[in-house]
Amino acid sequence: NHAFIKKFEDKDLDLRILVESLEQPMNVPE
Repeated sequence: NHAFIKKFEDKDLDLRILVESLEQPMNVPE
């Protein structure tokens, strides 16, 4: 159960990062 939840959370994190990078494609970190 824990392993499954952990895997799901990791996937969600990757998705969030991907979405954020897509939302601000021209955003350059200082």
